[in-house]
Amino acid sequence: GESLLSMVRTMAGRWEVGEDAGLETLIASVREELARSEGKKEIKFWCVPSNAWDEETCVITNDDAKFSVTAFEGMSITDVAKFGSGENAPVLG
Repeated sequence: GESLLSMVRTMAGRWEVGEDAGLETLIASVREELARSEGKKEIKFWCVPSNAWDEETCVITNDDAKFSVTAFEGMSITDVAKFGSGENAPVLG
């Protein structure tokens, strides 16, 4: 009803200027829960900072700098960086 619409408007913030008051995070959380309940696979990928590998040989030069991130199938790296709940997801943001 009207109270739900009011809550959604409040959570949307001032969207016309790019301000979010929690709606985007709520949507991401619901998408993650749907992915989990639909049985989508959780994937793990490694991130290596540009200063930790040699571009010419494509060899990692600093193993300590790399970190793993988990996500569900279909999530973009941007989604993981902004809304990921995995251990190292905040490092991407």
